Amino acid sequence: MEKDNQCISGYAEALFKVAKAENSLDNVEEELSRLKNLLSKSGELKEFIHNARIDTSEKKGALIEVLGKDTTLITLNFLNLIIDQNRQRELPGIIDEYFNLTSSFRNKITAYVISSVPLTEELISDMERMLSNLAGKEVMIKNEVDEAIIGGFIIRIKEKVLDASIQGQFRKLKEKIVQEA
Repeated sequence: MEKDNQCISGYAEALFKVAKAENSLDNVEEELSRLKNLLSKSGELKEFIHNARIDTSEKKGALIEVLGKDTTLITLNFLNLIIDQNRQRELPGIIDEYFNLTSSFRNKITAYVISSVPLTEELISDMERMLSNLAGKEVMIKNEVDEAIIGGFIIRIKEKVLDASIQGQFRKLKEKIVQEA
């Protein structure tokens, strides 16, 4: 496990250094955010890039196709390296670590808000303002959609999690019923 974390950190740090040197932190972050959302929404895409039987050139072509031809060379070269090194399974962790590095560099904290539907820009702004007041640092929200939580939201900031989802409430209720039975 420690080796995996070092691997993830190493790739994320290398990408961060290149993106910073090329003044492309924001572009790379936006592209990785799009990719992460695509991978979380499309089981087919995830399965395709993880499949060892599929040629690496096909995987690279598929990523260019889904990200678009205007994707920065930094992101494309990074993804090509990940595929060449057969590290696709670590990609979500590498992306999260890249987000952490960019946030630390900007003196910001990234809060992942998982909701059953996409949050409005107004709600994201309100949540960022409230969380920034609580954290004492600027908070940037990354919204992820997971219909399985039914309603409400889950906020994850580093290792801290606040589960205010309906699914979480059902789970707590079930635990309480089992304990009392």
